[in-house]
Amino acid sequence: MSFRTIKNMTMVLVFATSLSSAQENTLSLNQTINIAKHNDLRLVESYYSQKSIESLSIAAGSLPDPKVSFSLMNYPTDSFEFGQEPMTQVKVGVSQAFPRGKTLQLKKQQLSIQSEILPFQRLDRSAQVEVKVTQLWFDAYLAQESIGLIEQNRSLFEQLAEVAVSNYSSAFGKTQQQDLIRAQLELTRLEDRLTLLQLNYDSNMQKLSEWLTDRFTQDYVDLDVVEGINSTDQLQLEKIMPGIIQKYTENLSEDEMALVLNDHPAVVALQQNIRVSETGIELAKQNYKPAWGLNASYGHRGESDLGVNRADFLTLGVSIDVPLFTKNRQDKKWIQR
Repeated sequence: MSFRTIKNMTMVLVFATSLSSAQENTLSLNQTINIAKHNDLRLVESYYSQKSIESLSIAAGSLPDPKVSFSLMNYPTDSFEFGQEPMTQVKVGVSQAFPRGKTLQLKKQQLSIQSEILPFQRLDRSAQVEVKVTQLWFDAYLAQESIGLIEQNRSLFEQLAEVAVSNYSSAFGKTQQQDLIRAQLELTRLEDRLTLLQLNYDSNMQKLSEWLTDRFTQDYVDLDVVEGINSTDQLQLEKIMPGIIQKYTENLSEDEMALVLNDHPAVVALQQNIRVSETGIELAKQNYKPAWGLNASYGHRGESDLGVNRADFLTLGVSIDVPLFTKNRQDKKWIQR
């Protein structure tokens, strides 16, 4: 095997390896958007916040825990005998409080509405991420393709400059010094253009890389080049290009357009916030209603000195928390709102 053959085979292997590496570090628009959404902490935070609020809504709709009491009543201290006095008893009681009006129901409803806001906020955030990443991706793609086109035609400008120098040196034709300077100037402008495009490409790739770092594992997607537009990217573009909005709204009346805009996630989330505030007003009104409480206790008494069994006692009671001084309590809370 000759040295030239070995050299050619080595060059083929190096080229194949570099091509494979470039393909691994290439992401399409759709892939880039999906990775950016996966790595966005605000989307992840919103998901877990929703789960937390849903759990809180269940807890808010539950009654307070009942209270259990145990006491030894009227115990004689002269003899410390349980059956000496008729009123000596072991008492076990339980009490349950009931909040004012529909407080539990309204608290649960308010938190439930708050949890329903978050999915719409995630939709809005997801669309914002999609627009931002798409803009960066296209800016990088435009710079990359422009650099490629200029590099392809760079040899033509260099050849024109060489021809101008050759003709001017040999005094062939009508080549003048200004033609030589113009050719050199165009080549310099081309170099400047390449430099600006490379800076633009590097800047956009740096900004794009911020969306491609996994905040949980700190894994970084090493993106060298952006892939050309494919069919999947075309579908992605149709969702975010302004033309698609015009397509759906050009034949709509103002009322119909208002209905379309009302379905926007940001608008729906705002409407849900209004519902939360309205529920908060209803919840505040419950402070003017009484709170209730039930209590029950059972008292066991021992036998008398003569061996006679004494009757046990059962006590039932109702307590009412009546809001009489609303001027200094409930009204002041309304002022703070």
